[in-house]
Amino acid sequence: MKPMLSSHRKTSIFTAVWLVGSLLVSGYFAFVLFPQIYSRRTSALVRLFFQTKAKGETTYLPNTPNWREAHLDQLSNSSYLYFDLCEAVPNSVRVACDSSANWYPIDLKDLGCNSIKGCNASTYHLSEEQISQYIAGLTTLPGRTVSLQDLPRPSLSDPVSWGSGAQWPIFFISLFAAIKLGRGIGEFLFTPYAK
Repeated sequence: MKPMLSSHRKTSIFTAVWLVGSLLVSGYFAFVLFPQIYSRRTSALVRLFFQTKAKGETTYLPNTPNWREAHLDQLSNSSYLYFDLCEAVPNSVRVACDSSANWYPIDLKDLGCNSIKGCNASTYHLSEEQISQYIAGLTTLPGRTVSLQDLPRPSLSDPVSWGSGAQWPIFFISLFAAIKLGRGIGEFLFTPYAK
């Protein structure tokens, strides 16, 4: 018959396993899951358009097979697809954005395409950095302005608003919470009940 582990030994094993588990889970959450969530929340999915010119007027049409087939002969630029920056900016800025003046090109090579005729890309992900660069050159509607106060502010209740540098604070906060939880569970399991 095997000897039973002492209470002190059980507590030591539980503490070591819980600590290693807490480090692994906190690290996974802060350095794997958080960057994925951050990227999804801060990037923007914009629709892609091709540029046509007819009767001296520039028009942007959705880059779909039907639109391309109908208007391929009117292409004004066959090297780029375009997106409307107003689709990518936060709602607080979008109200002042001039959709007719904020069209930006994306090189077909960046989309993995050789020509507009064969390019089936209909959307494009803009990163947070790209959006920030474009916002600097944002054209607003007449009489409207965009200031720093219009941009979303960091909030303690929304860690994603802290930016990409939030990984270490999130790691330490989640590690602290895991250790506190482990201590509570350990005391419940291994502290003898008072008689």
